[in-house]
Parts: sequence; structure tokens; C-alpha cells
Amino acid sequence: MGEAADSQMDERMEALGGRFYREGPTAEVVAAWEALRRAATPDADPTQRLRLIGLGARIATARGDFEQAAQILWDALQDPRLSDADPWVCLAATRDVAAALLRAGRETEALGVLRGYLADDKEDEVPGADNFTARSVLHEYCRERAADEAASAALTDFVEELVKRSRPAKRRRLPATATCGELAELLDWSSRRRGWKPNPLYDRWEALLEKLDAPGGMPPEARAEWEAAFQQTFEGDKLPNADVSDASLWLTLGAQIAEREGDGHRAVALLRLFFTHPQAQDRSSGDAFVVSDYFADLLLRLGEEAEALAEFRYRLEAREHGASSVAARLLRRHCEDQPEGEQASAVLTDFVEELVRHRRPAKRRRLPATATYGRLVEILEWAFPPPAWRRERREEA
Repeated sequence: MGEAADSQMDERMEALGGRFYREGPTAEVVAAWEALRRAATPDADPTQRLRLIGLGARIATARGDFEQAAQILWDALQDPRLSDADPWVCLAATRDVAAALLRAGRETEALGVLRGYLADDKEDEVPGADNFTARSVLHEYCRERAADEAASAALTDFVEELVKRSRPAKRRRLPATATCGELAELLDWSSRRRGWKPNPLYDRWEALLEKLDAPGGMPPEARAEWEAAFQQTFEGDKLPNADVSDASLWLTLGAQIAEREGDGHRAVALLRLFFTHPQAQDRSSGDAFVVSDYFADLLLRLGEEAEALAEFRYRLEAREHGASSVAARLLRRHCEDQPEGEQASAVLTDFVEELVRHRRPAKRRRLPATATYGRLVEILEWAFPPPAWRRERREEA
């Protein structure tokens, strides 16, 4: 599929996603998705194909057909041609297939999916996300069950394994089988930081996040609840006195709402507001790192290249683990979205060369003052090659 066809497919997917968000899983939306699926050729961009498959799974989930949602994603994850998809899109697919399998009553297969993902080495691509994803999927599953319902021995063992990963120095033993309520409480405890206290705002954020992609769009009362809390706690001179973690959650949620409403500049403004918080200005906190990834990606998608590169530089200067890999991944995707033969800016070319020197200081590959986007993709792939598991699946294909 050529660049023009890829771009056209992206536009059709975006339009269908917006329609699903507004109307829900109507018969017309399902038919439109089926038409797009038939139009996607096997040699299409793997990230684009996996996003299309993920949209189909969300439509099936909204219709209550968890079996179909699980099967759509399961087949996709077994396809070696999709192993080169963006790692965050792969992560989302892994999370969604595990959740769908659990809801379809296929617990053994769901735990196998999560265990396989934990076994793969993806730390440079999605730092810390694998363990968090498994915990969040199982926490949601356990909370959906009756609190006094007995969990299986396999689920109990897996939850205990996850807790050991996140809190290796502390042990909370469980019986051979525990209740779903006990597992939910244990997963909750394993996620808490030292000095944790109950946080009503977090509970509100979690409830609103579940409504973000509700069929037909976020309900107006949920949107109004976000706005009211924003004005009460974070707007204007209130932000410096707010907890930085609360600010990161609430403002990021606001940016996601704005994006879905088609207002990318409003989303950027909310994220930029977060970085005026005293504890976020130097990007040294974990909360700031998470928001920074989203901020830089959004800036690139809106064409604000210079500010996006400045955001990446903050991360590199902070010497955060995985910062160069995150920047390379987002920039590679940005360059792949541009015409291959078009000249990139001198600023972008210089930054890519700096990333390469940072990653491979003993090897030099000089670039001209400006290079094409295709050349930048090539050198980023050389300096930040896919991990062994992905190379093996590509060779199998």
C-alpha cells in the first residue's frame, strides 16, 4: 500500500472512530468497519492494521460480544507481519485481548497472554508498562466479580507473582485460593506508593476514564464533572497548591477528552499547563515523565516539531532510563508519516544525529545538513533496532 493509500486509510479510520464514538456500535458502524477491514491489504503499515483491528475489537466489546473481540485480537497477535507495529499499540492490543478473554470466561488463555507479554523483553520500548498492564487488567477483572467469589488457584498464583515483581521487599502471603475481593485489594496495595492515603479524586478520575470511550461519546454529565473539578482544583492560581500526581491524572484526562472532541490545541494547552506546576517544571518526577511522552507525541501530530524536540531534550538531559528509546520511537513514527523523499528540517536532522550518538557513541554515521524523512527512518532503525523477539517473528514471516 502506497503513502497516498495509507493516508486515505488513516482518514477513513479516524472518521469511523469518531462515528463510533458518537453513535455507538450501530449496524452501520459495524458494516463500515468490515468494509475497511476488507480494504486493508496484508502489506499495509502494521501499526495501521493493528489500530484497525483494535477498533473492531472495541466495537465488538461495546456490543457485548467478548468472544469476537478476543478472537479478533488473538488472531492479530499471532500474525508475525504485525510484530513491527508500534510497541504501545501492541501493548494496547495485549491489554484488550486479555480483558476480552477474561470477560468471555477464558481465564487460562488470558493469563497465558499476560504471562507471555511479561516474559518478553520490552523495557526499552515501553518502560514499566508490562507489569502495570497485567496488574490493571486483573484488578479491573477482580473488581467486576463478586467480592466473596473464590478465585482460581492459577489466578491467585499469578497475582502473587505480579505483587512480588512490584514489591519484592515486602511479602503478603495468600492462601492457595483467595477471593476476588482479596486479590483486588492486594493489587491495589501493590500499586500504592509509600505514605499512600485514600484519594477521592483518583477514584473520580478512574470512573471518568472508563467513560472516555463510551459508545456515543463521553456522557455530558461526566464531561461536566471533569470541568467542575478542573475549575475547583487546578485552574489558574490553584494549580501550584494541587498534588502533582492529581494534576497529571486530571489534566491528561482533559487532554484526552479534548482530542476526542477534535480540539488538539486545547489538549496541548492543558498539558502545557501541567508543566507550570512547581514539581513538574524540571521534568524530574515520574508523573512529569509520563505526561511528557504524551505531550511530545501530541506536539508532533499537530506539527509543532520544535517544541516536541525541546520536550525530548528535557528527558535526555534528565538522564531518564529509556528516554532516548522513547524519543527514537516517536520520531521514527513521525518520519514514517511524512513523504519518504521529502527533506526533513535541519533541526530534526541534528536531533536524530544526536540521538544516534547517544545510543551508539563508538560508531559514527554522518548525515547531511538536512536529510529526507526516509533516511531518518533508516538511521533510527539502525541505531535502535527491534529486540530479538521481534526480529525472530519478522524472519518467520
